[in-house]
Amino acid sequence: MSKEKLGTTVSLVSGASFGALAIFAKFSYAGGANIPSVLFLRFFCAALIFWIYFLLKGEKIAYERIVIVKLLLMGALGYGSMSAFYLLSVSRIPAALTGVLLYLYPAMVTIVTVMLRQERFNLYKGVALAATFIGMLLVLGISFKNSDMLGIIYGLCAPCVYTVYIVLGSRVVKPLDPLRATMYIMTGAAIAYTCFGLFSGALSFSFSPFTWLMIAGIILISTILAVVCFWWGVALVGPSRASIISTVEPLVTVILAWVAFGEVLTGVQLVGGGLIMLGVIIQQQSDDIKAAAKM
Repeated sequence: MSKEKLGTTVSLVSGASFGALAIFAKFSYAGGANIPSVLFLRFFCAALIFWIYFLLKGEKIAYERIVIVKLLLMGALGYGSMSAFYLLSVSRIPAALTGVLLYLYPAMVTIVTVMLRQERFNLYKGVALAATFIGMLLVLGISFKNSDMLGIIYGLCAPCVYTVYIVLGSRVVKPLDPLRATMYIMTGAAIAYTCFGLFSGALSFSFSPFTWLMIAGIILISTILAVVCFWWGVALVGPSRASIISTVEPLVTVILAWVAFGEVLTGVQLVGGGLIMLGVIIQQQSDDIKAAAKM
């Protein structure tokens, strides 16, 4: 498998894994779990699993001190701040609208990387980005009713923080082993949510066995697998393309919601899903053409 195809594949796996998060979370909340507890368990357990894995294998996990600090800050400030803005936005405006605002980040990443001359903008990338974003709007079926400006501002802050996290983080993570880098990122997020949970007094762990199973899905699938594959994709195909491909996330969420809760896909959602996949195909075709031109 070529580098480009492998990068596309792992980015798709990342998007699908992140897409399952909403389903796991919905079941978890129904079982009595609250947001601070879920986030604490998500990052604390993910970090713990990584540390145990590397300690048992006896592999070297040390980096230069400055690199470790950067990775910890990526987890604490990047993931932590983005999640905080996202949750604040959800509390004030429709969740679908918040989701669409968050997925402005692929466009922001592309714009920033082009401005910084990290990547070149081309027609294929523009068409792919437009198709995936329009598809996102159709899949989520957003509504601007009952929205307020403060909630929208929070929602816009989330992709802005995430864009900085991806663009700056790609420089830090690219030369590193994705698993080791993710371990430190998860550790940074775990520290942040541990402090928040302890000071807020919101942590509670009186869950049913099924709820614990759903939280395990959040940790193993929607955190460890999703994040590792995302940064692996960034290292292989670049931050803007990995971000574009990862927009399959809402399509996966809609499909899983249909399977798990019997939510019926509308014709508009199907069209939107088709546009998202079309964007991935167009981007892949662009790479195939460039590869052929070099032969």
